[in-house]
Amino acid sequence: MSNEPEFKVPSIPEFKILQEEEDSKNSSSNNLVTQRNLLSPYSGKALQQSRPLREVNPSSLEPSVFPLPNGPQVAQSKSKVRSKVALEPGCSPLDWARLISSGKDLRGCTPLGRYTLDDLKPHNTEDDAWCAINGKVYNITAYMKFHPGGKKQLLKGAGKDATSLYNKVHPWVNADSLLGPCFLGFLEY
Repeated sequence: MSNEPEFKVPSIPEFKILQEEEDSKNSSSNNLVTQRNLLSPYSGKALQQSRPLREVNPSSLEPSVFPLPNGPQVAQSKSKVRSKVALEPGCSPLDWARLISSGKDLRGCTPLGRYTLDDLKPHNTEDDAWCAINGKVYNITAYMKFHPGGKKQLLKGAGKDATSLYNKVHPWVNADSLLGPCFLGFLEY
């Protein structure tokens, strides 16, 4: 037999807050939760430290202030607010999904290739727009009228490596699934 202590699975009552410590505090500090007044689920003894975990004063919370101006719920500052444009009828994201699944050629050229930044530079207009995102080159001309931010925003990345701009604006969007049928080849650095 080993001399190691047996592991005891904690039961639910061991997680409760010690009543005698809570009762000893006045009502104004009842919302203060410390590590000292929490029981350890493994030893059955109160933790020795008394560092506050959180302090909540319900009377200080005002519903009109939510979310807090610099709180974690605010995704962006007001200076970086993105705006969407009104799209033409038939240019919704569902229409784009329908178009890319239709099998229609959206690439505009037949062979897949390897492209340099110099190859991309001339393709920077509304009628002929290519860009590179994450090392892949796409012909984004067909996507122009479907882009929720509008053609003007999409043209900011046309004719160049738009990876940093793309990831800055919407890193959660998968370019491969969105622009897969527009894939032309790979960018050579």
